[in-house]
Amino acid sequence: MKRMLVVVDGSVQANLALDQALEIAQALPSSEVLLLNITPAPSPWQMLRPVPRALREISERVMTLALQRAKSAGVKAEARVEPGETAEVTTRIAHEERCDHIFLPEQESTPVARALLTLAGLSAHTAASRVISLSDVPVTVIARERVRERA
Repeated sequence: MKRMLVVVDGSVQANLALDQALEIAQALPSSEVLLLNITPAPSPWQMLRPVPRALREISERVMTLALQRAKSAGVKAEARVEPGETAEVTTRIAHEERCDHIFLPEQESTPVARALLTLAGLSAHTAASRVISLSDVPVTVIARERVRERA
């Protein structure tokens, strides 16, 4: 059996990651897909407040659509929503759930964030690069399409 973790967030890249995982699951009998939606970790002052309704509704909608796609593909799927940082949560859940492969969308940092990190002398590691370095199972990253400017 192959157990695949797919990080879903409603983005085009996440949908492509899910497509790839479902295609593999269809080809391998008794494969399963674990869908993971990661919400931002609440700050200390937010800990005492309920999760914002809009955030909860978005996560539910993303998971419902992903579960429907898995079901229509004939693939057994489970769903989890976890708060935290993408790399840490992804690798922790993959380990806890004994996943054999991780699929995740590339989440690019903003130009301002990259500039601030560069000015501070820090390297701008993406969540995907951190998952790759932390994971002990294969990782497939679905990259964003780069638009090339014409000179």
